[in-house]
Amino acid sequence: MLALSLLSEGGAGPDTSLSLLLYIGIAFFFLIITVGWLSSNTKQDQAEVTQESKGIPQVGKGGPKSK
Repeated sequence: MLALSLLSEGGAGPDTSLSLLLYIGIAFFFLIITVGWLSSNTKQDQAEVTQESKGIPQVGKGGPKSK
């Protein structure tokens, strides 16, 4: 809203002195969005986590009731 009020028409016509900064800010915003989107799409090698619990039998792992 502040940008619109700064660029709105006054008595002498539109104030375009800040429009270049506005366009640079919008371009920077979309650049950051694009870089974030591209970096989130990269496949990362995830380490496989295995955890063996003690005292709790796991299904199909040879618990106390398996033969």
